[in-house]
Amino acid sequence: MPRRSPTPRPDAAAAPPGAATRELRGLRSRDKREVILDAAIKVFAEAGYHGARVSDIAREAGVAYGLVYHYFKNKDEILSTIFEQQWLGFITAVEDIGRSGASLRDRMVSIATLMLNAYRVRPDWVKVLVFEMWPRPCSSVRSS
Repeated sequence: MPRRSPTPRPDAAAAPPGAATRELRGLRSRDKREVILDAAIKVFAEAGYHGARVSDIAREAGVAYGLVYHYFKNKDEILSTIFEQQWLGFITAVEDIGRSGASLRDRMVSIATLMLNAYRVRPDWVKVLVFEMWPRPCSSVRSS
């Protein structure tokens, strides 16, 4: 898959230099980590895991390159964290639907609706889930 550069954020050109950095200074550590994860989802969706670089993620997040490594060991840990946070919530929702006692048809419609709504709300997340995470073994995430 050819490497594509992440698209520049439209608001980045209008903001004065250093504005994103000043905004991030006010965020708590957990929030900065979430900003990095959200940026990684966007970069992975656009460039693919193998085409994305940590510097692309840092740029998209508006943080210094080294700050990404403060929160994550490497790019693989970023993807694993996205998988654990997002996928486990999705699986839990699907399992809840499965245990609902509704008819098979209604459960299938509910699961399809869940997936379509996820795509409508977070298309980048669904793209990463399908193209980057799906090939990973589920046993590494959930051991129940």
